[in-house]
Amino acid sequence: ETLDAIHSGAADALVVTRNGREMVYTLENADKPFRIFLEEMQEGAVTVDQKGVIVYANRRWADFVGAPLEIVTGSFFHDHVCTADQSTVQSFLRNESGRADKIEVALRVGHQLVPVFLTASPFQIDDSKAGKFLCIVVTDLTPQRKVEASAAVDREWKNRYEAVVRASGHLLYDWNPRTGNVIFGGDVERSVGYSLAEMIGGQQQWESLVHPEDLPKFRDERMRAVALKQPLSLEYRVFHRDGTIRYLLELADGATPAGAVPAVPATVEAVYLPDEVFDSAGASVRRRTTFCISTQVGCAVN
Repeated sequence: ETLDAIHSGAADALVVTRNGREMVYTLENADKPFRIFLEEMQEGAVTVDQKGVIVYANRRWADFVGAPLEIVTGSFFHDHVCTADQSTVQSFLRNESGRADKIEVALRVGHQLVPVFLTASPFQIDDSKAGKFLCIVVTDLTPQRKVEASAAVDREWKNRYEAVVRASGHLLYDWNPRTGNVIFGGDVERSVGYSLAEMIGGQQQWESLVHPEDLPKFRDERMRAVALKQPLSLEYRVFHRDGTIRYLLELADGATPAGAVPAVPATVEAVYLPDEVFDSAGASVRRRTTFCISTQVGCAVN
């Protein structure tokens, strides 16, 4: 009888007499570590029966729905599900497949709807219908949704910025004078005839496009602007891919962004002067020239 009581879990403790002294040994189920884990985990955990009644809930679930644990236990899981997801959750709780399942739904928490991820694992304590239960782990997706929303706003801003830059016809690039690295953006192909994928040679590649007669002044003026942290406005000639010579007006604000490596200027804007094209000898093909100073300033006509 004693062994049967131990095997069935009916015995909570044993009293053993040794050398005239009684010693009490408490008996604990092997699932105690798992119970501790369920109580300490950061996700909500509930066990529901076939009707959706919560027969067990951990402290995290009670905190999540904002109700005392004794009130949560015995309540219906459906009561916490938003109206739009009721039918989905009903099918989820029936678990007709008898296998683990997972869904994303919204739960009512106070006056707010909170996105969650539900993972269910079925188990049976006997062969009867009343002996079927679901263990559900509830993961709050709010932090993930905030990150996704922030990333979406960032992508939208970048896409709009890129569209504006390309529509303006300006070529932009960031130049690090210490390393010679250059990151191009904007309408590079319209200005010099090369695609962004081809402009990976940094400062050396860009200087190879500058007219030899303008290269000394180009280098001196840029280094002066970097050293003195002063704005730069520099006009010079470059060789287009088609062999013609184009005039560019390069503008930089001369500021070093906060936290950036010293002596690194802000984004440099080079503007193609589209209405005057020169042949390979430098002779002007068209006389009328429109100098686009920047998107903000506007245009001045010579």
